[in-house]
Amino acid sequence: MFDGVENPVVEKLLNESILLAIGAEECLVKEGDPAGSCFVVETGSIRLYSSSDDGIQVTHQVLRAPAVYGVSECLLGLAYTESAQALEKTTVRAISKVSIDEAARSSHALAFNLLKDTSARLCVATNRQKTSALYNVGAQLAHFFVTYADAFGLPVVDGIQIRIPLSQSDLANMLGVTSRSVARALHDWTNDGILTKRGRHFVLRDPARLAMMSGRSLSMVFSSDLPQRDWAPKVVAPMPQLRQCVAARTGVNQGRTRSGLLNKRSRQSVAGV
Repeated sequence: MFDGVENPVVEKLLNESILLAIGAEECLVKEGDPAGSCFVVETGSIRLYSSSDDGIQVTHQVLRAPAVYGVSECLLGLAYTESAQALEKTTVRAISKVSIDEAARSSHALAFNLLKDTSARLCVATNRQKTSALYNVGAQLAHFFVTYADAFGLPVVDGIQIRIPLSQSDLANMLGVTSRSVARALHDWTNDGILTKRGRHFVLRDPARLAMMSGRSLSMVFSSDLPQRDWAPKVVAPMPQLRQCVAARTGVNQGRTRSGLLNKRSRQSVAGV
């Protein structure tokens, strides 16, 4: 986001921002909340999702640091179009819509970086629609595991372990499908030795076979600078890496820091900045 941006612009944004620490599964914003701030994900990851009145959820995208959320809503004056929930311990920097609007108008470099970031996320969102509409549940689930292995995988003796805890219900909510259809695929793949579960974590024992089943599609995990692992399956077309990173901040005021989980009042105050 700050790649090539003028130092005075970066310093002003940092000085006016608030650093927030979010616990795993803590909700950052809810769909429909007034968009008073955008958020720079500095560490950790968040998922963007929608939910129906009867509790059915579907995940649109996962953002892994470094990434930005909420810029479009702030610049367009919209409410947040998706809910955002931390998948793990995560730190985000809240920047008010007034600050980001002024900075984007004053810095061509920042505006171009935001344009690239938004364009890349639009490509991922379009691809996600294609995957949901045209792939069967098995292919969608295989695609999910392959992209999660690339973003959150840890090499272990018998394969790749996904470090984010996942339940059967989590998988169904990620894809917007029934738990029964997920259970069938997991049962078959476990019997075939493709994957196993160790505690709350899935281990992909044969990621290459999952990659073959997943088809060619963009990763649902987005980051402004997400490297491809040497051991990750390469059948899934990787997101083009964007040359974005948070600038070195030596000697720059980090802004106010708020540690611990957000309570309801503080979360509302951030959303309404």
